[in-house]
Amino acid sequence: MAARDLPENFPQMADALHLALRHQLENRREVLGEVLAKTQGAQLMHLLHEVDSALDRLEGGSYGICEMCHESVEDHPLLTNPLVRFCLDHLSQKEQGALEKDLERAAQIQMQLLPERDLRCDGWHVAYYYKPLGVVSGDYCDLVIGPESQLYFMVGDVAGKGVAASMLMSNLSAIFRALIPLGLPLAELMESANRIFTGSTLPTQFATLICGRAMADGALELCSAGHVPALVVTGDSVEHAESHGLPIGLFGEQRFTTSAFELLPGSSLVLFSDGISEAHRFWRILLSCDGVFKQFRARFLGKNSPVQFFWGSFDLAVTRFSGRRAPERPGADPITREAYSHKVISAGWWPGGSGVDGPAFYCYAAPAPEGLEPQAVRLEAAFYHPEIKEFVLMYDNVRGADSPEQALLDFLQSTYEVAAVLAKWNREELETDSRAA
Repeated sequence: MAARDLPENFPQMADALHLALRHQLENRREVLGEVLAKTQGAQLMHLLHEVDSALDRLEGGSYGICEMCHESVEDHPLLTNPLVRFCLDHLSQKEQGALEKDLERAAQIQMQLLPERDLRCDGWHVAYYYKPLGVVSGDYCDLVIGPESQLYFMVGDVAGKGVAASMLMSNLSAIFRALIPLGLPLAELMESANRIFTGSTLPTQFATLICGRAMADGALELCSAGHVPALVVTGDSVEHAESHGLPIGLFGEQRFTTSAFELLPGSSLVLFSDGISEAHRFWRILLSCDGVFKQFRARFLGKNSPVQFFWGSFDLAVTRFSGRRAPERPGADPITREAYSHKVISAGWWPGGSGVDGPAFYCYAAPAPEGLEPQAVRLEAAFYHPEIKEFVLMYDNVRGADSPEQALLDFLQSTYEVAAVLAKWNREELETDSRAA
């Protein structure tokens, strides 16, 4: 059966992932057609109908949209089964049970792929700590004794999260364990691994990686593919090891270079995934926001909360209270009912989610007064998000401002003023620096 022509609107509604899935669906349709030409069966006809329905959704622009809640389906279910029609939240109880068992098996397999802990080889002592954020992870860690008893070590990070990333991590493990016994020079090893990985993954998939080789005399050779630099620790001194190269999986014929140096007795080489550097960046963001939030809080004479961190959503927030009772929220749990028993305006920072792609600042009023959505605030980059019903300002817009502190204060003050005016708060009594219109 011939492949269908691409619809006119396909480039606008699909990315490289959808294009790759389209080819996969068309290949499956062709195989089913060949089988059905020789034998008939209800199951085969059902599968052909499912494949055709998926192709129709691609042409109509609704592929990857949950038929129950109309939200986007996660990437990894589509990668493992392109016929998926529902997001994880709306699977049947039987499907959810099967998924949980699959995740448990995947986690067991991934842990079995990890190398020996506390490995000692030719004077080298290697220890590692591996902790997935979820059930499974795309972080890659491996140790292999190669030709001439040389120790090879790999630390990497596959783009993406969850099952899809863990499958690619398993792919990387198999590729390097197959190539290392060949005794290739380190750069050639990386180039061969890159060609195989690129040829076996989707266009949107890649991985950052450091691959190294340790010799008995203390000599080290490193090859980096876009990974965070390794650290060389000698006494109280910490230096970055050279790091060059693009991630693997981007271009099939890319070249890699290596760096060589000697590690002195008692020194250490530290490799890590970006979870470490992201955690440090997260702490720095919270620290810088905390001072501005406290300055904003000091302008309010009424009851307000301390600047506080919420572990459930990773928000750093401060809340102002009007002193007036709010309508009770129907069906609210006791904690939520108490938190919103009075009218509030709350502002904060969080890492993103719920339709906000990336870290951002926010401000909302509860209950929201009528007319809040069309109101303009002081910063052009700020906007009202109709789905979450909050004013939003992306973190990168603040970071790139001439004065990030002033930009954030302007956002906090102007969004508060808009909400307070519409909600008819008694601003003259509540503020130290009232700017009532």
